[in-house]
Amino acid sequence: MRSDSSVPLMVPGYRPDGMNMWDTWYLARNEQVHMFHLQRWAAGSHRSQPEEDFLGHAVTDDLVRWRELPILLGPNEPGTLDDLHSWTGCAVEHEGQYYLYYTMRSSRDNGRSQRIGLALSDDLITWRRYPGNPVIVPDDTFYRGYANPMPRNKVDCRDLIVVRNPAGKGWTGFFATCITAEEESESNVIGVAQSEDLVHWRQLPPAFVPGGGGEVELPDVYFLDGRWYLTCLTSNQHGGRGVYSDKHAACGTLYAVSDKLEGPYRMLEGDNTLFCGPDWSCGLSCRSVVFRGKRYVFFTQSVTLSPPMEPTTISGGRLRLKYSDKNQAWYQGPPLVKNDAPAIHSLPATHSSGGLSCGRWRLNEGIYRGEARSGWQLAYLGIGSRNMEINATITLHSGVAAGLAVTANGERLHAENDEVFALDAAEQCALASSLPGFQPMAKRNVTIGYGVPYRMRVVIRRPRCEVYLDDILTLTVPVESATQTAPSVALFIDRGSVEIKDLGVRRLCE
Repeated sequence: MRSDSSVPLMVPGYRPDGMNMWDTWYLARNEQVHMFHLQRWAAGSHRSQPEEDFLGHAVTDDLVRWRELPILLGPNEPGTLDDLHSWTGCAVEHEGQYYLYYTMRSSRDNGRSQRIGLALSDDLITWRRYPGNPVIVPDDTFYRGYANPMPRNKVDCRDLIVVRNPAGKGWTGFFATCITAEEESESNVIGVAQSEDLVHWRQLPPAFVPGGGGEVELPDVYFLDGRWYLTCLTSNQHGGRGVYSDKHAACGTLYAVSDKLEGPYRMLEGDNTLFCGPDWSCGLSCRSVVFRGKRYVFFTQSVTLSPPMEPTTISGGRLRLKYSDKNQAWYQGPPLVKNDAPAIHSLPATHSSGGLSCGRWRLNEGIYRGEARSGWQLAYLGIGSRNMEINATITLHSGVAAGLAVTANGERLHAENDEVFALDAAEQCALASSLPGFQPMAKRNVTIGYGVPYRMRVVIRRPRCEVYLDDILTLTVPVESATQTAPSVALFIDRGSVEIKDLGVRRLCE
């Protein structure tokens, strides 16, 4: 689809034509949502390479079908403060005027320092830069600015998100910046500023000071269930390690809470991880939008857009993302499992030279029962699709782990490159692995109790997959994209006993 296409794109995971996308932000307007995003030219693309220096733009009527619109706001004139590719910002509407904030970068310092600029529009298509740019540079009363930069004259000032004040007039903005500290990982903060006209901004002390763990960026802020929540991105690649409450995380989105919009925000004791993974493919650029009275969250996964999810709170005010029924717009055709649970097709060997089964599976009155004493065992069901959504209730009665799996070829005699999504009671985590070697794709801390039923939902939209437990997002992982000769749902047990029931399988559109 070209950038001027008017045809909605109905695929599981939007991606601009010929471009790889990354940071995104949103604006709801007239029963539609506009998305703005950073982009990079994809290898072999028909698009001109200079287009990657412009912001991408798309629109949706339902948060599932996206239509690509013309690109906007490329580099300014050479030698100006924004003559390089713009970085992340946000969009706001006020009294019929649209405000697009963006991160200014300049060839004057090879893009090492940043400022926040503003562009204006009457129609969301044609934009003009505000002549008084930049509108925000770090105030050195609170932050490391141009009067007191970081070493090598580095100044962080990017990724603005603007929130309307809940009482009275005006707006509050949050941006990634730095404070003075002895160690660099202690210097990274989310700054805050306030404005009454969306043009002139007064800065305040930092809203969020994590105190370590490397750079934090891409803030989002919203009110939910009696508290303000701030989310932001970081990773082990941002100059720190060990900031996540989830021991398996190396990259992902943190959250913090406050009683006031402007903060200060604090991390909850023992829990600060909204979602995470081992690398950037788990998702980044977590931003939200209110659409038809409900808030939805998106993030980018590798080079495509995630499905819409809904922020929610669980015990103790912990923030999570939950499955959205809007994903069901991707359902294609009737359910692959209708009234009766499908019969077990085969029990594959655990390795290519294996002969004996390592466990037993049986189906009785709609319930699958799996047992294995000394190893693990799959059961191929002989139904599936390249893209699909699988639901089942899993009750682990004893042992190490159990769950669901998918195979590219349910006619094989042994498991090879099958992908398993399991509840691991031994490690107290949700696990995604590739068989037969159990190479870990992702893990997430989860309390797994014996005899407790868990509703697992696996949503496969190749090359991505989300795993939900009781409709709470638990894992986001890459999955194999090779040819699916005879895709099949499978059941999994590892040195224990399990019951799996209420199986549902739906084909998703390609």
